[in-house]
Amino acid sequence: MMKLMTLKMAIASAMLSLATTATYAGNFTNVPYTTPNATVVNGATNPVADQLFLDATSITWATGFDGLVAQSINYSATAGNGTLTLLSFRENDDILLAGQEVGDLYDFVYRDSLDGKLVFGTRVILEGEEEEEEEVEEGEEFEVELNFIYRGGFTNYTTAAAWTFLGDNDLRMYNAARTDSYELDAPFDADADLIRFQADISPEEGNPISGLYLVKTDATAFSLAANAIGYYQAGEEGQAVVGEFIAGFAPTAVPEPENYALMMLGLGAIAFARRQQKKA
Repeated sequence: MMKLMTLKMAIASAMLSLATTATYAGNFTNVPYTTPNATVVNGATNPVADQLFLDATSITWATGFDGLVAQSINYSATAGNGTLTLLSFRENDDILLAGQEVGDLYDFVYRDSLDGKLVFGTRVILEGEEEEEEEVEEGEEFEVELNFIYRGGFTNYTTAAAWTFLGDNDLRMYNAARTDSYELDAPFDADADLIRFQADISPEEGNPISGLYLVKTDATAFSLAANAIGYYQAGEEGQAVVGEFIAGFAPTAVPEPENYALMMLGLGAIAFARRQQKKA
């Protein structure tokens, strides 16, 4: 009886241990630059089995930006527990797709406490169907679906991808690859400068908000650069194949004077929001 009870306890202990560790199966996962075809690093539908998923255990929001701008993110991953601390952010209101305003895109730079590396983040919030209908002329139909998000500036730098939830309705990242392709089916031509995240961000499909899509790099500094962020509709549901590239944060080899100005601008925006909240 004692042996049987010990065995049951061992099994229960193992199951408890599995349940405890299974909540964060993923980590920042290397996305290598390979030629001629890009290597695709896939996630999984279940976050427990998703190698790209970081479990955000707690989030501190920037004052005045609740639910939008995370000042710090404590996370658990297979590599251990870490904290992403915000260095700067940009809010791109009313991004355009085929000349139509479709939503907002948030651009972030964090530093990871585990290794001190820079982490670039992107989150997209598309307008709901009702908002879109108000802006589209009668007789026209515009169903937006963003299949790809791109980050640029990574030539000669390493890239490791991950994603996490900032809200209950966020859409996961499907995969990541070093490519500029907007095709849905592999193989994809490799691109040393870009990393591409695949998803199906779509109000019509009930997924108007992306998760926080992250790329960690060994670059030591960042600055604002033209065409550093891209987004594309690949025509998966028969829509037009269209996309845009806009300015955003990108890696740089050495700190540039404007980099410090950008950091101060981001911190100043947070401080201003705090003062406004106190006055209110």
